[in-house]
Amino acid sequence: MMLVAMAGLFVFHDKPMLYACIALIGFGNSNVFSVIFSQALLSMPGKKNEVSG
Repeated sequence: MMLVAMAGLFVFHDKPMLYACIALIGFGNSNVFSVIFSQALLSMPGKKNEVSG
């Protein structure tokens, strides 16, 4: 989804479509961060403070 939205930034020229692409990139990024964060906490449960920092 993020890759399609990034390609959309280069393809589209009107503001509503650009805003939609930026919103999709932000939504995709928030999902990726939570997955990586939870995997880091599972792999190192003894270092929760360091992982969250």
